[in-house]
Amino acid sequence: HSIACAGVTPGARRLLAAGGVFGAAVAANPPTLLLAPFALAHLARAARRDEDGVSGEVAGHARSRAPFVRAALVATAGFAIAAAPLTVRNYLRANEFIPLTTGGGINFYIGNGPGANGYYSVPVYRGTPLGGTPEDQARMTALVAERETGARLSQSGVSRFWLGAALASIRDDPGAWAALLWRKFQFFNK
Repeated sequence: HSIACAGVTPGARRLLAAGGVFGAAVAANPPTLLLAPFALAHLARAARRDEDGVSGEVAGHARSRAPFVRAALVATAGFAIAAAPLTVRNYLRANEFIPLTTGGGINFYIGNGPGANGYYSVPVYRGTPLGGTPEDQARMTALVAERETGARLSQSGVSRFWLGAALASIRDDPGAWAALLWRKFQFFNK
């Protein structure tokens, strides 16, 4: 026999607020979005525990995904509400749909491209320094990406160029990238 317990999944207001806080955190620091799978796993577990406590689940009992889907949708709505002002600002400034940032490509390149060592250093592309300040990097990354592609690029296009450059570097030397990941893991554990 299972003892019925109070629900583990938060109510709609708490889910909306949690999604909003998460959205604000991601707007302030976009890599925080990497925590989303853990939040979803937590919601799935809570929904499963709610169902087990209420139904006294028996082995082989089919689980409903509806409680998890509802919880995830409400939290996602809170996230969208919090991130919407940034998305609108980006559209007004760049005239393209940019949900959070266009810095992902260059950040990935800095952390994983040729010359990455696990710490921040001024990025270099084929011998060309890309600048040590955010302003210089924005100018130089666009300039180099446009020179390399031979086309005028949007901010998203520049970001895609740098993501592609980093992925090409990883593909060309996966052993060096694996060693870099190991070095980062060691730094993380210090």
